[in-house]
Amino acid sequence: MLDNLPHDQAFSQLIIAQMQLYSQKCSGWYKALVTRSQPTPSGRRLKAPAAWSESEEMERLVSQILQSDPSDSENFNQLVENEINLLLQVVNEEPLDQVDMLQDKKSVVSLCLLYTSMKWLATKSAQLRHISDRATNSGGGESSKDRHTQRWTLLTSSEPRTEGTHIYLPLNRETVRYVA
Repeated sequence: MLDNLPHDQAFSQLIIAQMQLYSQKCSGWYKALVTRSQPTPSGRRLKAPAAWSESEEMERLVSQILQSDPSDSENFNQLVENEINLLLQVVNEEPLDQVDMLQDKKSVVSLCLLYTSMKWLATKSAQLRHISDRATNSGGGESSKDRHTQRWTLLTSSEPRTEGTHIYLPLNRETVRYVA
């Protein structure tokens, strides 16, 4: 589809809006999967693992663990030990209960599918990101005589694509910030 669209920001903004809508739907799906039916005495609505994942310190530690080299066992073991200590500290402050566990097979599968889907979207979005000098803006305030006109039937993308040709979403400097 992207290969056949003219370099018009109206089309790019439409695609970006659809990607944002999809991201919002996935976020809602995630919240539905990790929200407790009853809040804890402290008022926490998320299941414990989801709440922990939102902690900046936990996020930093997990990021360091994922980026570290397991062959550097001393540093890796120290990071894992720090994570364990942090988890023990949090569990001691607010003990886990049965509701905090993801035991339903469907929920676990749904979380895995959601993760895979969002990872795919992030990877593909990064590949599509491209600032095009040919991008036009048909929705802007420019007059019709100044606007670049292009017939869709004359687009070269209707020709068969050769293998390895890069497809991208033509963006201008304003819309590129919406695609991560």
